[in-house]
Amino acid sequence: MRSVRGRDFLALWVVFLPFRILGFLFRGLGFLLALPFMLVFGLLGFVIFGFGGLIFLVPFAPFALIAFLIWRWMRGRPRPVSA
Repeated sequence: MRSVRGRDFLALWVVFLPFRILGFLFRGLGFLLALPFMLVFGLLGFVIFGFGGLIFLVPFAPFALIAFLIWRWMRGRPRPVSA
């Protein structure tokens, strides 16, 4: 009984294999058609949200500058290396 089921499964696999291959081809074609739109909208989103990030950094810049200056002041001058 198992050999009959295996033979039937193999026959159905051979029958439906071309449709599976066509499905993969159509899926790939759809991806290729959508790729330029994804790139355009991704770039547009990057520009919009990147601009928002820059707007956030404008008020943050003085604090970053103060922190950098304090760090440089606390670090001091480099020690001379003696051989």
